Amino acid sequence: MPMVFFIHMSLLGTTAVKVSNLNHLKQFHAQLFHHNLDRHHYWVAQLINHCTRVHASPAYVRTIFDSAPHPNALVFSSMLRFHSQMGAYHDLVTLFIQMQLCGLRPAVFVYLILIKSVGKSAIALHAHLLKLGYGCDRYVRNAIMDAYAKYGPVEVARKVFDEMCDKTVADWNSMISGYWNWGQEAEACRLFNLMPRRNVISWTTMITGHSKIRDLKSARSMKDAIKVFQEMPTKDVVSYNTLITGFAAHGQGTNAVKLMLKMKDEGRWEDVGRVRKAMREGGVRKTTGWSWVEYAGKMHKFIVGDRSHRRSNDIYQLLVELRRKMRAFGYTADKSCVTRDVEEEDKEEMNRSWQPLGMVFHLKLVPKKELARLKAKGVEEKILVNETAAQAES
Repeated sequence: MPMVFFIHMSLLGTTAVKVSNLNHLKQFHAQLFHHNLDRHHYWVAQLINHCTRVHASPAYVRTIFDSAPHPNALVFSSMLRFHSQMGAYHDLVTLFIQMQLCGLRPAVFVYLILIKSVGKSAIALHAHLLKLGYGCDRYVRNAIMDAYAKYGPVEVARKVFDEMCDKTVADWNSMISGYWNWGQEAEACRLFNLMPRRNVISWTTMITGHSKIRDLKSARSMKDAIKVFQEMPTKDVVSYNTLITGFAAHGQGTNAVKLMLKMKDEGRWEDVGRVRKAMREGGVRKTTGWSWVEYAGKMHKFIVGDRSHRRSNDIYQLLVELRRKMRAFGYTADKSCVTRDVEEEDKEEMNRSWQPLGMVFHLKLVPKKELARLKAKGVEEKILVNETAAQAES
């Protein structure tokens, strides 16, 4: 072939590596068209792979696929991967059937995509994969076992598991998860104890299983979950989140918060946000802060971010002024007692907090040298608003 052809191929290969967005992709597509390579199977597959990475529209990708005359297995496989990433499972199955009708044998990874995409229907592929000789492939058998473990019967999953001569940790984890999925706690625990080696997923699977038991054995199961967590040689954010979610699901909000504080003490700042999300999803809610002021026989109640009081504009105006003067005197908020990075919350601390609202109400409305009572979350105290305090608004 002419040297110029290889130069063009080299340049196109360099350009392909640099594709990082849809605009780059279309420029690359135009170069292929300019060099009459846009219908070449290799480059069509490359284009589709890039479409998958930059989330191109299905219509555009289909145009690329249809431009290839008599698509080969490489082009089909790239298109199947795109449908899988897009969650277009009906299109994926349709294209797989079309590939079969063309007499093309997919690479093994295509079956892995198919098994994980078609849900319970994956079980129907078992005999087909055995016929093709893929039954000994460790990834295929794990995917098939996982399908039986999820959709049943779990006994078939165990049969596939027992027939494996070189079980991986992933195989053990899938089978244990399957037992938990079908409520077979004893079998899950028995298999876990037989594991020759474990990873963090193995331990987390057990914590998840114990945490999901919601019957008369709930209290014991959470104790078992805690025991597994404590025995873990290495913990990650997933294991923390799993146990916290379990506490939340069982109404043990105090334990969830304690575990989050433990993460804070261990310096896991980047993980605390994820844990708080897990707490919200699990139903744990922080008690809303509130305070009330009793003055002249009337109670004035304030909650976080409250603006319902008829004098709220005056109160917040003074609050902002107080904040400004405190900063001028060198005041900075003490963040040592908080459980996460409060940079954003600190910006609105005085505007949103419930205690300052009650205090500012004193300063703004209670006459000098008169007594009023402030109660915040059950703690009541008498406060004398003296000359010095009242001068804060001047």
